[in-house]
Amino acid sequence: MRPPAPELDGTGLPHPWDPLDHISGIAADPLRLILVIGNPQDRNTPFDLQARFAAALRQHGHRVMLLERPAAPPEYHDLTGNAAINAIQLCPQRGHSPTP
Repeated sequence: MRPPAPELDGTGLPHPWDPLDHISGIAADPLRLILVIGNPQDRNTPFDLQARFAAALRQHGHRVMLLERPAAPPEYHDLTGNAAINAIQLCPQRGHSPTP
């Protein structure tokens, strides 16, 4: 996707918020599992950026899972089938192990 103007990014924002710039501000918690959920065909938030975010989280010592889920065409940005709600099952309850 091309930006609508040279001074804007693909979202159309002049100064978008990039979560990669804020990973150092995420508090460590060895019991927390961070889920990054997306679709490889996403035309709004490219999946490779989501994968880079998940990898950077891992490099900073966070537990993270990158999940691919179905999404609606043509943008493939809106996940289908309650992907986020269903993925919650992967999260451990405090003090318990996750169920893969």
